[in-house]
Amino acid sequence: ADAHVLQHAAVEQLDVLAHAAQLPVPQHRLQAAPPDRRLRERNAVIKLLQSADAKAVAETGDILSTIDPVSRCNDLESLTSLRVDPVAESRRADFARIDEQLAQANVQFEAGRYASAFDVAQLGLKQAEALDHPWQLARAHYVVGRSAEPLDKFELAEPELERAFRSAIALGDDALAARSLAHLMFIASSRQVDALRAQRWIDWKQSLESWFAHDPQLAALLDLEHGLALEPAGELKSAEALLRRAVQTLEAKLGAQAIPTLRARGNYANVLLMQGRMNGGAEKLEKLIPDMRAVLGNQHSNLASMLGSLATACKETGRTADALKLEREALDIVVANLGPDHSEVGLRRLSLAESLLNAGHPQQALQQATSAAGIFKASLDEDHPWRLIAATVVAGIQHNLGHSAPALATLDSAISLCPVSEMPARHQAGTWVTRARILAALSRAAEARADLRKARALYPELGGWKESVQTGVDEVTASLEQTPLP
Repeated sequence: ADAHVLQHAAVEQLDVLAHAAQLPVPQHRLQAAPPDRRLRERNAVIKLLQSADAKAVAETGDILSTIDPVSRCNDLESLTSLRVDPVAESRRADFARIDEQLAQANVQFEAGRYASAFDVAQLGLKQAEALDHPWQLARAHYVVGRSAEPLDKFELAEPELERAFRSAIALGDDALAARSLAHLMFIASSRQVDALRAQRWIDWKQSLESWFAHDPQLAALLDLEHGLALEPAGELKSAEALLRRAVQTLEAKLGAQAIPTLRARGNYANVLLMQGRMNGGAEKLEKLIPDMRAVLGNQHSNLASMLGSLATACKETGRTADALKLEREALDIVVANLGPDHSEVGLRRLSLAESLLNAGHPQQALQQATSAAGIFKASLDEDHPWRLIAATVVAGIQHNLGHSAPALATLDSAISLCPVSEMPARHQAGTWVTRARILAALSRAAEARADLRKARALYPELGGWKESVQTGVDEVTASLEQTPLP
């Protein structure tokens, strides 16, 4: 038998006996064993025992006895004469340090402290590169990639996750492959810049479905990201079906309050909102948010996202005061977690600006929208769609305050840098309606009507957003009909 494994097992067996009998735990410790599944399982049990009571020891003691025969491990002292390879022991110690580093990064990530998670994960990756072990390297690439994702470090996250995915395929680690692939689909869809790249990962998912069929949880996680990848393409019915299936599977396997389930429930609610089913989406969010508070606390970035989604539903259904309260809380959370200059903070400020405008506070709304535009200018490329979305909101508020000429200049300047067609359909329509409204106020009726035609041409792509866009088009059309000809 491997001398290290046998000696390590002996120490662990004595730990079990000492804990059960309330005796002092032996001080002799060895570093974690090599990372095959059998030893990882045993190490997980030992960690549980260190904080468990006697009942837990009784329940889990049998597991240890099936892994290492007790008869081989009764006398620790008799094993000390076995020669242990110092090189192998050093390598095992390196494995343990990497495990600890990546575990810390994962804890920080699940707590929503993404910057800390990223820093710790990078240290783990450096250690894994020095060790040059394929399995540890694959894990480290995955943890770095997923930690970089919420920080908008997509150029770093995507290659790290692709390395993890391809290594996991080569190593036969289906769980790591599935999680890496899920994040790759999410990045490709959320960036909304490369439909072919998103489709590439969807094709991988479909070609490997037999790999993950034995594990409904992995299949559900991939369904979740597949559904999200379909949203930018406007395939909302297909996305809804995949997300519904993911929610049902994860609830059955993990429970309604497990973190993957919470995320799936939130995305399912969002896809309902994207189809204009505001009441249905709001109902699911109002059930989800208390569960998120109970599991994640009141300062988690994912909670902020769901608060923002519920605020959107409230705005669309006339619950202005509720929307304003939700937007303020969401903004406070993302500022606390990501700092004042993160692009997610800009998005939250834009949403708050719209709620403030609806509540009759245009000056406060302009301040929030201008701040968001400044964040995007400092952090995003000049042709990024979010910069045009911010300019549209700023221009709309400027027009509302009676400054139509500066509003048109603001909007046209942004349009010259970012083609309107680069935005999602509902934002394209919103930009054309806003510009038409400003042009109508400046008595430039022909140009206003041309912009309204562009907005109407988008009706087939708007889904549930068509009604609100059509209301804006009808208002501008009515104002043009009342405007006397020059």
